[in-house]
Amino acid sequence: MRVVLPILLVSCTRLVCPEGYGLADDELCYPLDLPTVTAPSTPTSAADTDTDTDADADTDADADADADADADTDTDADADADSGTTHTGDTGSASTDTSWTNPDLGTTLAITTWSAGCLGADWLVQGTTDGPIGTARINVWETDTPDGRSEEHPLESVAPSDDADFLEDLWTGAGSFVPGASTRFVCGDHDARGALTWALRIYDGSGALMDCVAWGNDPHGIKRGEHAGDTPVTSQPELTGCRVP
Repeated sequence: MRVVLPILLVSCTRLVCPEGYGLADDELCYPLDLPTVTAPSTPTSAADTDTDTDADADTDADADADADADADTDTDADADADSGTTHTGDTGSASTDTSWTNPDLGTTLAITTWSAGCLGADWLVQGTTDGPIGTARINVWETDTPDGRSEEHPLESVAPSDDADFLEDLWTGAGSFVPGASTRFVCGDHDARGALTWALRIYDGSGALMDCVAWGNDPHGIKRGEHAGDTPVTSQPELTGCRVP
């Protein structure tokens, strides 16, 4: 329903409508029913610009480079042969071989260690056995040269016991040959060039041979009797049964 209000005469020449009304052409005041205009909303660009550059670059390069190389360089070669192969045992050897049995007595008394080397200008000769002995002797030959010299010395028991014996002697070097006291062989020369061959023999209390060990430059040649030397060897045939380590 339209409500029409009377016109208020403000003056004789000007018509004024009340607030909220407008003057129409028919000079009547009508309600100002203006449509409500809604301003268009400004569109917004919802562009997802996700610049997440989180790149999981796992560069764990755990390289197990286990290079444990067990290089066993043990070149211990036993060159014992009946061809007279050179050995370098002048300065000492050791053994625990107790397999030698006296064929006459049927008992075992073995040399367990042996050595011959220089102590300054002198020669120290030693040996041990696995039981008390009667006597011992040691022979030495200069076997690296034709017609080499040779010597034979007693070897004294210095510490006998019920289950072992210790043999030892010290010879003055580069002197004259005196059994058990001095030798013609020179420390720093004969030992340095490996010129000597040795044979140690032990006997029980009755004088029976119990064991023999030969070592050095040419022990097999000594066993075969190839080096006569210039000193007689007591009971030469005994050397054929010497052990060669």
